[in-house]
Amino acid sequence: MARDLQLTTRQAHRRIRHVDGAVAGVLGDLPPGQFRRGARRVNPEFHLDIDEMLAAVRAECFSVSDPIRSLDAVQMFVRNQRPTAIANRGRPSYMAGNKDSRYRDAKRVAAWMNTLAKNPPVPSTTAADRSLLTVCRDIELTTDPQAALQQISTAIVTKQRAALPLLIAHAGRLIPDANAAGVDAWLSYLQLRFHAAMESEHIIALRYARALQVDAARLSPAGIADPRVRRGMAGRGHILQMFGHHHAALRCYRQSISHAVYFPPSEHDQLEELHDAYAQIAYTEALRQGDRSSAMAALRHVHALADQQSGVIEVQFTRDRRTLEIALSFGIRSEDLVLAPSTRRAEVLIEDRFAHFTELSRGHPSANRVLAAQDIKLLYAIATRDVGLAKEAREEFQRTNDTLGGYANLTDRFNRRLQEAATLSKAFCSLPEVSGPTDPLRDATASPPRPTGLLVWSAC
Repeated sequence: MARDLQLTTRQAHRRIRHVDGAVAGVLGDLPPGQFRRGARRVNPEFHLDIDEMLAAVRAECFSVSDPIRSLDAVQMFVRNQRPTAIANRGRPSYMAGNKDSRYRDAKRVAAWMNTLAKNPPVPSTTAADRSLLTVCRDIELTTDPQAALQQISTAIVTKQRAALPLLIAHAGRLIPDANAAGVDAWLSYLQLRFHAAMESEHIIALRYARALQVDAARLSPAGIADPRVRRGMAGRGHILQMFGHHHAALRCYRQSISHAVYFPPSEHDQLEELHDAYAQIAYTEALRQGDRSSAMAALRHVHALADQQSGVIEVQFTRDRRTLEIALSFGIRSEDLVLAPSTRRAEVLIEDRFAHFTELSRGHPSANRVLAAQDIKLLYAIATRDVGLAKEAREEFQRTNDTLGGYANLTDRFNRRLQEAATLSKAFCSLPEVSGPTDPLRDATASPPRPTGLLVWSAC
């Protein structure tokens, strides 16, 4: 090879090492070795960290017939392996009372994690799916796998959440693996299951994101270059961010950026995907109150990419939203949620960004973006103790829920913000909570331990 390229042997070896390093950075998910019983840390040479593996095994708990028992076993495993972390949070709470079962089950968690680390999850129908199909066996459903996938997609787009559990379970019966209806149908099924669970803020979404990434690379004719590999990476990042594993989430988003650079889609899609990934990095830094310089660096990429897509309203919305959120996250005191920027100039800049974002959001056609804008408006109203603005945000949020349809997770977050406002100032006590749709896929035991979103609660 060196002779063909007119290189010395040393130059050829150097280029091979460079290519190997680039591919390793894109893959990022090499098996993390043995999770040995009693081991306190993961081998540092591997990329997957213990937080993501613990989240992955919790997601797997919801695929078995007794998720509560499995979750308690994982909790006891964490208590045994990471006593310092548990001590900092206080005594762990278990959901079931069978101590003997919990003790025996916890010994099997290490082997479970090791299996998940080496192999992708096998996420066809879960135990809950099979129970649902047994109860609803007399309902007529399509026998065509592609039509079944289209039904799920339509239900998601039209917000028919009540139909999703049955449609998903039925599609899983028709497409139990990649051989049943082909690789594309299987990967589409994984992607739809991830999206449905992600909107419900259910940890099982991590299971499908991981499977999508691994199976797209393993089964697709395009291999690692398949764009669904990148969607799996970004999906992992989104769920890890949602559950507070911010460092792991940042790593996933950076992997997705590397993948988009090395295996670029069309120019338009690449710009949009890079814009979204950098925006998520900036937002994650804001959520964890991390390094402001890292957040601002990501935000500069967001603005540069948005300038190349000036006619795309979603891109402009995301740019202005994340810009405002970064400014608020570093300008609001976390202990009492009061806007207290360091200088008058910074305060005026936040006011201008808020006004600009509010104006832009009025013309957005998507209900979830309008609802997100009202959530940020409520946060700004709380930070400035502006009851009139908070009332306006609440009325617009309720109107959007009633006319365009809402989302259970966004409604829960908004109500949690209203509750927090009432504890911070009596002036907000007169604002009633908003009503919204229910989501049968939401599960309190599978949801993030704290409400998702920027500064939903004070630190005190």
